[in-house]
Amino acid sequence: MNAHRPRFSVVCPTYRSGPGLAATITSVLSQTDGDLELLIGDDGSDDGTLALASSFAATDERVRVHRFAHSDDPGEVRARLVERACGDIIAYIDHDDLFHPEHLAQLGGAISVTRPFVAAGAVYRAEDPDAAPIERTGELWSREIAVVDPVAEPSRIAHRRNILEVASWRRSGGALEDWDLWWRLATRRVPFAVLDDVSVTVRLSPGSRRNRLRHRPTVVVGHAGRDADPAELLAALRRTHLAAYERDLARWHRQRGRRTSSVPADPHTPHPPPSWFVPCAMPGGPHGWLLGYFAPVVDRAHAAAIAGVMRRRFPGLLDATADAIRAVPGTVRADMITTPQPSEGTSR
Repeated sequence: MNAHRPRFSVVCPTYRSGPGLAATITSVLSQTDGDLELLIGDDGSDDGTLALASSFAATDERVRVHRFAHSDDPGEVRARLVERACGDIIAYIDHDDLFHPEHLAQLGGAISVTRPFVAAGAVYRAEDPDAAPIERTGELWSREIAVVDPVAEPSRIAHRRNILEVASWRRSGGALEDWDLWWRLATRRVPFAVLDDVSVTVRLSPGSRRNRLRHRPTVVVGHAGRDADPAELLAALRRTHLAAYERDLARWHRQRGRRTSSVPADPHTPHPPPSWFVPCAMPGGPHGWLLGYFAPVVDRAHAAAIAGVMRRRFPGLLDATADAIRAVPGTVRADMITTPQPSEGTSR
């Protein structure tokens, strides 16, 4: 391997990626700032993934391929690759995403001692060619927002290598390993910034692990009996929640003086809230149904942190949900307790 120490180490975990991995690798090697190494970690694939990655390594010394026993956890693979990385700046790419040519140059230019963690703007494209692409840029990131919104996928991120001394990749079940790290870094006051320029394409695949997230209770606002009709419960719970959510969010806008990550800069512009800000009914509790808010969570501490942000920033939303529960015969209002207990899923 060349003894030159690259500026960027790009970390790419992969498993059964198929031929699409070639486009991902090519997008990294085609950067305008080519002072990089690409570390590919094959998580025990049993198809042609390893051979495809190795073919690039055979022709470009910047590519290094490592094969690991199957872990089914990209966070664990990223941790192993970071240990082997040589660059001062760590960037990530998922095996089906694409860097635009200026991606690393833009992130490298934005990173500094006072701004060690940067996310690029991205365009999200579904496999359906008729689906309109979605852009996300310039979102505000704070400790509270990092609790309730993962904000950016790994392919959008670059950071100074030394911030992983504060918190590092670890095994995290349920496809939340990136949110787990972003949240822990934010709570330790690592400064984050999100750029306005779009320099990544994130591919939205129906087979993604993110589409199999399990939601768990964060704030329980009430209970209903086992014979309750879940469709009627959901209709009642969601009758006024969106207006209440937008009012609370607009107040948060005014307090911070700028936009949050979940909505456009104009708080009156229609925009759906994250699914964990939509009231739901989940089987469980002493009466048969739990009514309230359910989120994909890293662990119990994360569930409690989400509940805390909701109480501080979205009191109107919780009050509106409680009022809706009072109006439904056979329901019982709870005291909005945090109940991050395992459950099979939600009624949505």
